[in-house]
Amino acid sequence: MKHNLHNAPRKALRHSLTAALLGAGALAAPAFAEGYDPIDINQADTAELIRLHGVGPTLAAAIVEHRELFGPFESIEALTQVSGIGPATLQRNEGQLLINAE
Repeated sequence: MKHNLHNAPRKALRHSLTAALLGAGALAAPAFAEGYDPIDINQADTAELIRLHGVGPTLAAAIVEHRELFGPFESIEALTQVSGIGPATLQRNEGQLLINAE
């Protein structure tokens, strides 16, 4: 195996920074906060959608864009039509999603 010694210090620094940020909670996925009402996927904005497990800014924007292009979601399972959302994401957020058509 060939090692690139030039990148070794960068890699070590990257690992140290990642560990420090994870320890501080800066890179941890946002957990759904207790005390919040479930999120209506047909009315939530990106800031609300980001509260879901596994949903970051890019995926939240994709959900809103899909809703704007194709209309309200007819079911929670219809979220899987958005690229990046699959059954595992729905399962992690079970009980936190609801549908109220606009």
